[in-house]
Amino acid sequence: QASIGKIQSLWQDFDQKHYFHYSFLDERYASQYLHEQRMLRLFRYFSLIIVLISCLGLYGLSSFSTEQRTREIGIRKVLGGSYTDILGLLVKGFMLLVLIAGIISIPVVYFLMSEWLQGFAFSVGLKLWHFMAGFFLAAVIALVTVLAQAVRALRSHPVDAIKYE
Repeated sequence: QASIGKIQSLWQDFDQKHYFHYSFLDERYASQYLHEQRMLRLFRYFSLIIVLISCLGLYGLSSFSTEQRTREIGIRKVLGGSYTDILGLLVKGFMLLVLIAGIISIPVVYFLMSEWLQGFAFSVGLKLWHFMAGFFLAAVIALVTVLAQAVRALRSHPVDAIKYE
C-alpha cells in the first residue's frame, strides 16, 4: 500500500487532469477468465444431468426391447443358445445407435470447439484422442446401462418367458 501511495503522489505531480487508476495483473487475469470458469462449472453440471437422463432413457429403451423379446430370449435359451450370443443380440442394436451418434457428434463438436478456442490468445490444439476418449466413455456407459437390463433378462427362467405370451 505504501508503494501504491508513492506512485499515486508521483502521478499527481505529473498529470493532474487524469485520475490515478491502478489494477493488479493477477486480478486482471482472474477477471478475464472468470466467464470461462463459470461456463466450465455449468458445463460440468449440465453434462452430468445429460448423462443421467440419457442413461435413464437408454435403460428404459433397453427394458422395453427386452420385454418385447422375452419370448425370443426364452426360446433361444431352451434351444441351447449361449449367454454371450443372446447378450450380443440384445446389445448389438444399442451399440450401433451409440456408434451412429458418435459419428454424427464428433464433427459437430470439433467445429464448435475450434470456433470457441479461436477466441483465446493461446489456444490448445484439438487432438483426435480427446474425441475418441469421449466416445469410448459414452460407449462404456451405454454398454453398462444396456447390459444391466440384458443380464436381468437372461437370468429369468425360460419357462416363464415362454408362458409370458
